[in-house]
Amino acid sequence: MTVCHHTFLQTGYVLAERLLYIPSHGVCLLAAVLLDGLFAAVTGSGAGGGEVGNETGAGSTSSTSSGAAAAVVAATLPKKSKRGKKSSAGTGSAGGGGGSSGSSKGDWTSARGILFAATIVFVCSVVSNKTRARSLDWNSQGRLYKTAVDMLPGNCRMHHNYATTLETGKEREFHLREAVRLWPQYSAAYANLGVELARSGRLSEATDVWIEGLTKGTMVIGQTTSIMMSNLANALKNLNRMEEALPWAEKAAKARPNNEQSAQTLAIVKQALSKRKK
Repeated sequence: MTVCHHTFLQTGYVLAERLLYIPSHGVCLLAAVLLDGLFAAVTGSGAGGGEVGNETGAGSTSSTSSGAAAAVVAATLPKKSKRGKKSSAGTGSAGGGGGSSGSSKGDWTSARGILFAATIVFVCSVVSNKTRARSLDWNSQGRLYKTAVDMLPGNCRMHHNYATTLETGKEREFHLREAVRLWPQYSAAYANLGVELARSGRLSEATDVWIEGLTKGTMVIGQTTSIMMSNLANALKNLNRMEEALPWAEKAAKARPNNEQSAQTLAIVKQALSKRKK
C-alpha cells in the first residue's frame, strides 16, 4: 500500500487494483476494531470497567476483542484526575470468582456517546461525498484518463492512454510526445505518434519517429513493433525512398508472415528497385 498510494513516494505507475484495493479490506476491519475500542474507552466502558472473571473462579481472565482494543486505546488517553477514583485503565479486577465486570458495550445515550456517533457520521458523510464525486470520473475512458493525467502528470501510460481517446489534433500529439519523453522505450507511444503525424500530412516526420521508436524501443517486443515496421516500410515506399524501405519491409514481412499488407509492400519495393537497376 505504501508503494502505490503516492503519499510519501511518487512511483509514476498505477497498481491500485493489486496493491491497494485488496489490502484495504483488512485495514477497514482493523479500523472497525479500533473504533469499537475507542468508543468503549471514551464512554468509560470496556477496559474502563475491568475484565470479566471466568465462572469457575480459577483466577484466569477473559476479554472480548473490543475490550482488548479499548485497553490499547485507553492507554493512550490522558488519565482522569484522582478524586477518590482510580483511572479508567486501572479499575476493576480479574478472576477470583468473577471480579468486577464492565459492560461490553458503550452507552450511546451519553453525551460522549452521542458526540462519538456524530463524529463517525460526519466522517462517513465526507468520505461518501468524495467517493460519489470520484465515481463521476468513471463515466468515460476519456474523463478517467484525463483525471489520471492531472493527478499523475509524470505517468507515461496515462498520457498515452488519454491520447488514444482524443481525436486527431495538437492535444493528442502533445500527450503522445509527452509519453515518449517520459519513457523513451515506449514503443506503443512511438507507433501512435507516427500515425498521428502521418494523418496530419507529415509523413517524413512520421518515418523519423518510427525509426527512433524501433531503435530505442527494441527492448519492447510484440505486435506493436511489427506494426510499426510495416507502417515505416509503407511510408518510405510512398516517399519513394525504396532503398531505405527494403530492409524494413523485409523485417515486417518476417515478423508478420500472414499479413497481406506487409507482403504486398515488400513486393512493390522489390519491384521498384529492380526497375531502377534496369
